[in-house]
Amino acid sequence: MADMNVKFISQKISKIRWKPVGASSLQKPNLFVTGSWDDEQSKLSFWTFGQHDIDYDLYTMDTETAAVDMEPQLLADITHVGDVTDLKYLDQQQVVASSSKGSVGIFKHNQNTQAVECVQTWKNLHGYNLISCPCTCVGHREDVLVTGGEDGKICVLNLEKKNITKCIDKADSCTINSITFLRQNEILITNSTGQLKIFDLRANPSETPQTLFLSGEQVSLMCAAKHPSQQHLVATGTVDGSLCLWDLRQKTNPVTLLGGHTGPLWEVKFHSAYPNHLFTCSEDGSLWHWDNSTAASSFPYLSSPSVKPSLGGTSRKTMDIGNSGLLGSVTNNPWSLNASDRHKIEITSLLEGGSHCLSINSLDVEEETILCGGDNESIYTIPLPNLR
Repeated sequence: MADMNVKFISQKISKIRWKPVGASSLQKPNLFVTGSWDDEQSKLSFWTFGQHDIDYDLYTMDTETAAVDMEPQLLADITHVGDVTDLKYLDQQQVVASSSKGSVGIFKHNQNTQAVECVQTWKNLHGYNLISCPCTCVGHREDVLVTGGEDGKICVLNLEKKNITKCIDKADSCTINSITFLRQNEILITNSTGQLKIFDLRANPSETPQTLFLSGEQVSLMCAAKHPSQQHLVATGTVDGSLCLWDLRQKTNPVTLLGGHTGPLWEVKFHSAYPNHLFTCSEDGSLWHWDNSTAASSFPYLSSPSVKPSLGGTSRKTMDIGNSGLLGSVTNNPWSLNASDRHKIEITSLLEGGSHCLSINSLDVEEETILCGGDNESIYTIPLPNLR
């Protein structure tokens, strides 16, 4: 049975992203990109795997053959000005990367020639009094790109016309940590005071956005992920390692608050095909798989068919969420966990963290494989357990 592959690349990884596969394509995901940070020269690097796609045919091979096919191979790279703070694919060839220098660039990877070039740059989008500050995050939908920064500013860019169409200079009074498109003209941001804010990009910049917040102390919300089929459901991670589930129809606090990681939770992702499963990574060096399919079995229309057998080599534990911070309840949503139901979430620790471990900064999941990387300068390729 194939186990995880660890590839040492001599670069601290800030972001890692699968190249998207078209909905009508039968091809398995096989290409991805990484961005680096905290180096003399940061880089964007484009990777592929061995001769075979990553799929469960590998798990019937002998261990040596499977290990070769799960070994990432560098295709091409390009230097990047400043640390890579966010990274997203725009299409099959282009990625957008934000920089700690306050800029955003679009990079094109030609898979035939393996050439990478920067085709568009917007400089000095974020800063204070003509001094640049980090552009911390980007959001993308069709021909619109939205950036957020340490200066609390939001910039809206038109990818077709390559211009800035709108700036909300005082979108926030603190750092914007993530941007997520909810609808065509609606974005959600998380900030460093524990707030979710929802902006309508068509509205006047002076209009007050809808705001949801964590009760009690101000705890930074570091990341966010939208449920793939229920756009009102959002997961966020906090600087103290908690996982929060929000129902945006509630317009107040998170409906579920789960403690877990011992360090800041840097990224959270729902599985696109099996949204009863989500994944988190943390500064404590851990990577967790949260399996809520038991609760989802109460909602048959939300359940997904099982796939391949689970792989060994990971540790599991069960969290009794009945004793967690449960702040509300919304029907028809298996992630809105009611204390009286006392359902159980199974958590699989795909990477064990601890005081001796370096941060896992980023993850991405497609089909039956999860990628992650961090400050230990390694790419982890991990076959997923059984999903249902």
